[in-house]
Amino acid sequence: MKIVGSAILAATVVPFLATGCKTAARATPEGSTTASADAASPDLQDNLDYIKKDASKMVRDSAAKLGAPANRDFHSRGICAKGKLTVDPGSIPSALRVALFSQKAVYPVYGRFSNGRPGRDSNDHDASVFGFGIKVIGVPGKKFDMQSLGSTKPVNANQDWNLATGETFPIPTAAVYREQRESDGNKLKTAAFAVRHPLVVTALLRGLRHIDSFFAASYYSQVALHFGEDLVGKFSAAPCNGVEKDISGAEAGRRSSDYLRQDLATKLASEGACFNLRVQVRQADGKLDHGYENWAQLYPDDNPTVLWPESVIPYITLAKIEFPPQPNIADLQPTCEALSINPGNTLQAFRPIESDTLMRARFLSAYEGSVTTREALNGKTQSEPGPIANVDSWLAN
Repeated sequence: MKIVGSAILAATVVPFLATGCKTAARATPEGSTTASADAASPDLQDNLDYIKKDASKMVRDSAAKLGAPANRDFHSRGICAKGKLTVDPGSIPSALRVALFSQKAVYPVYGRFSNGRPGRDSNDHDASVFGFGIKVIGVPGKKFDMQSLGSTKPVNANQDWNLATGETFPIPTAAVYREQRESDGNKLKTAAFAVRHPLVVTALLRGLRHIDSFFAASYYSQVALHFGEDLVGKFSAAPCNGVEKDISGAEAGRRSSDYLRQDLATKLASEGACFNLRVQVRQADGKLDHGYENWAQLYPDDNPTVLWPESVIPYITLAKIEFPPQPNIADLQPTCEALSINPGNTLQAFRPIESDTLMRARFLSAYEGSVTTREALNGKTQSEPGPIANVDSWLAN
């Protein structure tokens, strides 16, 4: 396999190893067989602490370079919209009528779309992965205890999902994630990392792309999560119209450096957008009647580098997310950017997989480091929206 030159890795590859990718990789040499070992490692907490501090440092360094306000470590450039999530259990298989998907309801939603690159001075001309953060407000049910994994945030009544355009995540464990972050900015260490983990780098490069619109892409949880007591699942949001469109780098270069946010604001000024919230599920013990005895080994729930093929584990639609026309979307941005959308902020039914240390590293420790540092630098605690009595009135204002 050809290894990308260290200069290219240092300038382009390293900043994105923390964002995600689309690849059909099977278990890598550092795959599912090491997930449980990493979870039991005496170095795990030290790795998680390092990753939290690293995310904090990224936020502080960016703020020192660009000035206030302090922004997210990754996915720094984003745009938010208000919407609603509609659940109709009658259209959901009975086994999937879990938590907020168990009763007919309409919930208010904040959606944040973002370019995955770090720094608000990044632009849409460069290939990237792209994010769709979802905050569903006022969901019923028992919440997962984030504080058990080191969070300082209080329990609230909201449900968050962080999705990205990559179906898989290129790094399998917290230990490998730390190794990558330690190589950041050092050409020799970066080259050495690429030699030790060529599949990680290959997966990353395959995930970088240019999209035509935030509304013309599907987004994925990348990591598996519990789905009730007996199932595990991977979430996804796909355009209701089925239209997805990538463009070439040359075409992206001819557009504004901020074309994705401009496109979203233009579209929502006069028309709406719609996504189907979907899930792939298998039994938590790996026993599912698809003719595979080694189901859990073929498609592990604690190795995010391994694709669950849609042809084998199909997506099932759970709900519809709709963003109505909102011509004054600029007015929403200060409020929405003050929100923290953290996948650890979840119902107990959709809690993280216990042996998935990558989830704990990137999606819990790094988020905690990023959020608490932004709060300190900006002098403002990131808020959680409270109950909204009338969804339609909220959307109209």
